[in-house]
Amino acid sequence: MALNDMPDDLERLLPPSDARRRKDLRLLEEGRYSEADAERIRIIKRIANARTLATKPHQPRWFRLGAEVRNQAPGWAPAGRVDASVLPLSLVRSHTSCEHEKG
Repeated sequence: MALNDMPDDLERLLPPSDARRRKDLRLLEEGRYSEADAERIRIIKRIANARTLATKPHQPRWFRLGAEVRNQAPGWAPAGRVDASVLPLSLVRSHTSCEHEKG
């Protein structure tokens, strides 16, 4: 039994993030050093790429920061034509159903 040994009955219980699932560690324990190093470099590049993608600013899909439609004050405005079919039902109400409109 090695330090990072993972019996079959234990493998199904471990989370995907467990270090015993790392292929580079397994290769290192087996003495396959060049393969382990190549795998470690691949993992490092993948993590660096994910961090780069995470640092890009988020672009809102439905709204953009600018002048509001009604009063031209700074705020969020629709990014294009707003299609009522994609809005949640709670936002697509007729004005007659509002409590303050009823007399």
